[in-house]
Amino acid sequence: MPKRLRSSVKGTGADAATARRSPAAATRSIDVVLDQRLFVLEPDQHRTLMQVLDDPVEPGPKLRWLLHRTPAWQK
Repeated sequence: MPKRLRSSVKGTGADAATARRSPAAATRSIDVVLDQRLFVLEPDQHRTLMQVLDDPVEPGPKLRWLLHRTPAWQK
């Protein structure tokens, strides 16, 4: 495991011993850490983001069609 990544996953259980015992668990721990996102926003940008998240647009006809169609794996 690269040094930079190793230092970023401290405390997640993705240490060398875990990797030897359970490679899948170590990989999953690393994936969880890498999937985290940090948004650094100005106050007005944060307000705008919160408004968009709290008040999404109404779904249009194409989205309604997509959500109501039968998935390919169920045909």
